[in-house]
Amino acid sequence: MPEREALKLEAVTAGYGERTAIRNVDLSVQAGEVVGLVGPNGSGKTTVVRVASRTLPPRSGRVLVDGRDPYSLPARHAARSVAVVPQEFAPAFSFTVLEVILMGRSPYLSPWGGSSARDYRRAREATETLRVQHLADRPVEELSGGEKQRVVLAQALAQDAPVLLLDEPTTHLDMGHVVGILNVVRDLAVAGEKAVLAIFHDLNLASAYCDRLVALNSGEVVAEGPPEAIRTPRHGGCTPRIPTASPLSPRSRRAATT
Repeated sequence: MPEREALKLEAVTAGYGERTAIRNVDLSVQAGEVVGLVGPNGSGKTTVVRVASRTLPPRSGRVLVDGRDPYSLPARHAARSVAVVPQEFAPAFSFTVLEVILMGRSPYLSPWGGSSARDYRRAREATETLRVQHLADRPVEELSGGEKQRVVLAQALAQDAPVLLLDEPTTHLDMGHVVGILNVVRDLAVAGEKAVLAIFHDLNLASAYCDRLVALNSGEVVAEGPPEAIRTPRHGGCTPRIPTASPLSPRSRRAATT
């Protein structure tokens, strides 16, 4: 089956006010692939995710999602193509887990009607995939950090978008929750053929769970390739030595079965 380029950034430059945060960034993610963004703080990783998620228009260059410019689409239509899992989720009001996951169906709702039977079905399926169905009626603010992050990922899954963006999805979580969430992300990419772009600070985790890494430094791409090729403290020191994936990692298991 030919590869499908689900997300592409071409020579993208973007920033805030007079400050330029990223320059001439070229990046692509295929369907079924997990690509990790790595680099020091302030290197532009979050800016890349914001540009890709249609929240920060590029000053130059372009973004393509399944061959279309999301900035040229109505917001509702663009949201059907890209789902975002933020680093932290803190709703202003109290919502149950099911209500939060149903928010992922917002791009499909009629302006004159509420959630349909399909919306509830997709939300329930997402709770089962993320194993939070037993929490459906719990207020989100009562959940642990790991439980809350699973709920936010379930919301993104219910959105049915082919591109999934994750802004440091495992920050502040213990290793058990980190591994559980990244296993789900890896499985979603492979089984659902989603294109996943995720920010990582832990290069060991990035190496184990990503097909490719894109290293940023000072707003520019300084290295790109499979994890085993980005292992030395070159390129301004933004990619310190990291081991190759463990034989038991999802990435290695996938390779062994293909």
